[in-house]
Amino acid sequence: MNFFRKGAQAIALGTTSSSPKSAALISALPFSISPASDRFRSKSWSAWAHLEAVQGAGRIISIVGDSSRIGESGLALGAATRAGTVALMKTLARETRAATTCNAIALGLIETAHAPDFIEANRERLTKLYPVRRLGRPSDVAPMVTLLASEQGSWISGQTLSISGGFSMI
Repeated sequence: MNFFRKGAQAIALGTTSSSPKSAALISALPFSISPASDRFRSKSWSAWAHLEAVQGAGRIISIVGDSSRIGESGLALGAATRAGTVALMKTLARETRAATTCNAIALGLIETAHAPDFIEANRERLTKLYPVRRLGRPSDVAPMVTLLASEQGSWISGQTLSISGGFSMI
């Protein structure tokens, strides 16, 4: 079944009905010219704001959990959302101006991003999951963000870089 709107092909998602009224339509257009209603429906409004802020050259860096790449038990919804962010960065990398790069950083567990009580109660169990036998720190992440945001990172685009202490390996 094909649907068309304003001359652009649209994709029918999440429906088994032949009725267009029950289909969720997302335009098959470059992100920068897609209708605002599609951006809102697909929860990618913040990416649009980032693109609008990047005039000429710039960097878009999304930071997600590594469950976006490997999945984790009990984190299905979070992993799916994060994976969507990763896919959005790859798509934007193909669609944005030549001087704009778009990347994602997938993190393992960063100690300061969680409640101290949770960390202390689970530290031994958690550190065994990581080959480097410790949890991440902001200082583990900052150099990669700095690189991607710098001129030295100008030829890195559409990538998902894992900073996870070896938790996930590709």
